[in-house]
Amino acid sequence: MNKLFKEFRDSLKDIIAEEATDLFLFRPVSFVFTKFLIKLPVTPNQISFMSMISGIVSGIFFSFGDKKSFVYGGLFYLLCHIFDLIDGMIARLKKNGTPLGRIVDGWVDYITTVAVFIGMYIGLIKVGFKLPYGTLLLTIAAGASMILHSVIIDYYRQQYLSSSTGRNNTIGDDYRKFKKRFSFIMSKRGNYIEKLLLFVYLGYTKAQVTGTRDKSKVLIKKNTKASKILLVFWNWIGVSTHRFFFILGALLYQPMIFFFYVIVFCNVLLLVLYPIQWKLDKREDSISDRSE
Repeated sequence: MNKLFKEFRDSLKDIIAEEATDLFLFRPVSFVFTKFLIKLPVTPNQISFMSMISGIVSGIFFSFGDKKSFVYGGLFYLLCHIFDLIDGMIARLKKNGTPLGRIVDGWVDYITTVAVFIGMYIGLIKVGFKLPYGTLLLTIAAGASMILHSVIIDYYRQQYLSSSTGRNNTIGDDYRKFKKRFSFIMSKRGNYIEKLLLFVYLGYTKAQVTGTRDKSKVLIKKNTKASKILLVFWNWIGVSTHRFFFILGALLYQPMIFFFYVIVFCNVLLLVLYPIQWKLDKREDSISDRSE
């Protein structure tokens, strides 16, 4: 049992960086599948492809709009998320993860999110589902909010993981490293898929660097108690929690559950946390400058 628990811990990121919905719900289920799949000759990228297919099928079911189809859509979106977790768990256990694999995983997230949002919108319009402020406005607001939350939580989670391991691997470092790679492959023929993947990833990463405070250095001591507490709260606007409420709303045929969570709850929490995080970063940077 201790060996199994240790293996489960090894398949995770830093526990503080894990969302509660993943840690206590999705990852235990994913770990069961991981134990089976890790014995097979499958790669993390192949699992990512299975996640993408499940997400697209989910969007197709949502497009029918009726209660039964929403339930099937929710179940396939759940399967999509489980596969999305499995690819990272297998990569950590096999220690065969790659930077390009992380970009592929990000692309899969974009494609599946677009698929389920479009499918949900079509389905709700088709059946004439009554929503306050209109289906189009709520869908656009939810999609824009989800993108904003993903950019911010990815940034602060990466900063925390970099500081906790003591590795100089900030979002800014990632951007500069992949930009150099992009410039190199653009001078060559072929590699069109990698070029496209890097192009989108660089745009996403640049938004993180521009919208936050890029740090070229990471201090191990920056991993303070205050930073940990803030990250726990930031995790409540993470992608996995978004998906949890999306799936819950689909299974109950109550899409307002998701809309209220992502548009109201998450944005209110964002407005509370961001200035606190900004002041904390500024204070720690000033301490770092004085210690040099």
